[in-house]
Amino acid sequence: MINIFIDTSGSMSEMGKDSGAIYVVKSIQDYSEFHNIKTDLYKFNGDTVSDVTSIKFNENIDNKLLKEFINSKNIMGNILISDGLFNEEKLDNMVSIAIGIDADIFNLEKVTSKVFKPENIIEAVEYLLFINENNNTQEEEDEDDEW
Repeated sequence: MINIFIDTSGSMSEMGKDSGAIYVVKSIQDYSEFHNIKTDLYKFNGDTVSDVTSIKFNENIDNKLLKEFINSKNIMGNILISDGLFNEEKLDNMVSIAIGIDADIFNLEKVTSKVFKPENIIEAVEYLLFINENNNTQEEEDEDDEW
């Protein structure tokens, strides 16, 4: 399972970042569909998006809502699609794909566990699947260790 969170702030509507974000989301969805991996697409506030092309990139949603949503649902396998131009708020269980020439990679590195460039979409998905598989394996081993 992969949860895709897309930044819909006003800065994402500039310099073609909206089109780039849509391309990245569709690429992740296509790759996941080919490999029978379920995906869900969300805005920062946790609202589900059924059609990526219907997203309006002018909503400034506080990323604290995203953190609260992830923590309340305890979901894993999260990818953030963003330019990183938002308030710093550490996001657990999240990797990011930096969108745009003005992407704040430094901020994305502070708030997510790993940052990927758009040309490394597949690497980002496979990395995420790998760390989630290892987390699940570790939990199973911990359960087996009890006597």
